[in-house]
Amino acid sequence: METLRKDLKFAVKLFGKEKGFTATAILTLAICIGVNCAVFSAINALLLRPLPFEEPDRLVYMYNSYPNAGVEESWNSPADFFFRRAEIDAFEEVGGYIYDGLTITEKGSPERVQCMGINASLFPMLGIQPLLGRTFTEEENVRGNHYKIILGYGIWQGRFGGDESVVGRELSINGISREIVGVMPRDFRFLDDWPHTLYIPLAFRDEHRTVNALHTQEGLRMIARLKPDDAIEQAQEQIDALNARQNEEWPVPNGRQLMEEAGFHTVVLKLETQMEKEIRFIFLILWAGVLIVLLIGCVNIANMMLARLSVRMHELATRIALGADSWQLCRQMLTESLLLSSIGGIVGLGVAALGLQLMKVLRVDQLPRGSDIALDGSTLLFTLLIVTATGLFFGIIPLISLFRSRLSTIYQLGGLTRTAGRRTVLFRNSLVVSQVSLAFMLLIGAGLLLASLRNVLRVDPGFNPDSLLTGFIALTDVRYNDLD
Repeated sequence: METLRKDLKFAVKLFGKEKGFTATAILTLAICIGVNCAVFSAINALLLRPLPFEEPDRLVYMYNSYPNAGVEESWNSPADFFFRRAEIDAFEEVGGYIYDGLTITEKGSPERVQCMGINASLFPMLGIQPLLGRTFTEEENVRGNHYKIILGYGIWQGRFGGDESVVGRELSINGISREIVGVMPRDFRFLDDWPHTLYIPLAFRDEHRTVNALHTQEGLRMIARLKPDDAIEQAQEQIDALNARQNEEWPVPNGRQLMEEAGFHTVVLKLETQMEKEIRFIFLILWAGVLIVLLIGCVNIANMMLARLSVRMHELATRIALGADSWQLCRQMLTESLLLSSIGGIVGLGVAALGLQLMKVLRVDQLPRGSDIALDGSTLLFTLLIVTATGLFFGIIPLISLFRSRLSTIYQLGGLTRTAGRRTVLFRNSLVVSQVSLAFMLLIGAGLLLASLRNVLRVDPGFNPDSLLTGFIALTDVRYNDLD
């Protein structure tokens, strides 16, 4: 420990004398490590961390697809929900949900809020328990019995002041009173990571349970839990067989032919795959880019360390001549490089914090699980690993150059002229070539991405979007109860 203290003291003293080199290296490391930590924080939250549900590996997502009709991903019909729930043996349970908006019509100004319509099995299937009260029952998913509601934590606090006796009271929604049966936990976020204000039961009708309701405009999203011994391939095979049978039973003229021409099929995939499929490639490309930036920075610092080594050759050769062994020199130089990378890592955490704030400006936190992006323990561990790896990388390269040189050559070239030997010059030149090559690779990748973005922006939407606005009007069930 005393030896380590002396090595650190010597390194600090040396860095104090070489202020220009030290500042440049720390700034380079801070930027490179900081952006890597920020991107890793996003990837860890969005891609690596398991879903916050019970046994998430058994959860699957399914959707209907009509590729030949130009619809790659469509909702499931209510009939799909009931038939798959009853007839797919690979499923332990099936849950359905939709996203919607409702208007709280209590006395005073009406308030439009985000809500979810769910079936009774969804939350129990995911292992989610309310903070107060209960979830919905199967009977409450029948139209006419569906006037119940579960409050999100935010509206419970804001409108009811966190009153624990709120269960059993009524709240006017779209002009109709609904009984409050539960309150969700504070940190609960569903797949879209939106803090929904209200949760209501889906209102199914009798006709939703028949083949007549297949391929209708009414739709819902579906999640299922596989049985412990069943695989996703079994579920896919069973759904394909069910679809084939239903195409024959669908009471539409030439129904089977229509579905075959549309290329109708149902896709079953892991729930986490569905959540990640639109962002995985983008974030992996982004991470690859910042890793290349880190590698460029490390090569740059290694080159500066080699240039610095040529100045210190006489000092190191003298220490060898006086009896210092190779391990002592290795330990001292690695201590210097690891101390430098550690300082760069600490400053880099500040850069990472700024990067996370920039992500919020870019609305990355609105992605599924985006609210979990933070400098947590996993990010700190990643920072420690990357600091160690970078310190060893640009610390070992000068050692390789040092111990490939002969002591007499060091005295002849380093002691008097302070110029580098031929091998060192070639080594440094190869590092420069590597750095330029990596920079060109990054530049070409950025150029291709910008070209792709330009092509997307040039796509003709088929109309003139200038000065056009969109909007919608929410009609209440009380005054417009015959719309469906």
